[in-house]
Amino acid sequence: MDDLAKESVILMEWILGEEWSQTGEKSLKPLNIFVSYSQKNDTDYLERLCVNLKPKERARKIIVQHDQHFIAGSNLDNLIKDKLENTDVFVCILSEDYLASDYCQKELNYAREQARKGMMCVVGIVARPCAWREVFPGNLLVLPKSAKPIIKWKPQDDAWLNITSQLDFLCEKLSILPKPWPFVSDERVEF
Repeated sequence: MDDLAKESVILMEWILGEEWSQTGEKSLKPLNIFVSYSQKNDTDYLERLCVNLKPKERARKIIVQHDQHFIAGSNLDNLIKDKLENTDVFVCILSEDYLASDYCQKELNYAREQARKGMMCVVGIVARPCAWREVFPGNLLVLPKSAKPIIKWKPQDDAWLNITSQLDFLCEKLSILPKPWPFVSDERVEF
């Protein structure tokens, strides 16, 4: 019976391990998502986004990070720089507070530079009405559908479903493609 228990543990470790997937192929590395937002009035949107992304995170498809994961007393600039250097998808929650924040603009500018190199995908989520088009390139992905602010959706659950579905689709595609990703740049392409 002891050997059976050991074999069961080995089997469970193999099933739960990174090497196993339903198709028998090696599992893909989860994408790192960094969420940039204004702490002033957009924390509720961050929390709601994290709740909606939790199933993908639990399935080890993504890793969601933001400044609330940091330990008090840490050097915020260094931590954010480190996280951004390892980010695959940069998600910014767009609002008038986000646009007014110098720190958020610093993060967005870094993400845009990485997107130009094909090393990061930048996605905007319009939380509240704001002049996001002035600072966020129009050819990058903006959610929810038609860039309608979340606050204007009735019910707002529909906006979150749209956002989650689009992010799921994006992450599935990005996870199988090698970097650099030529289609994620925020530069205009002339036809």
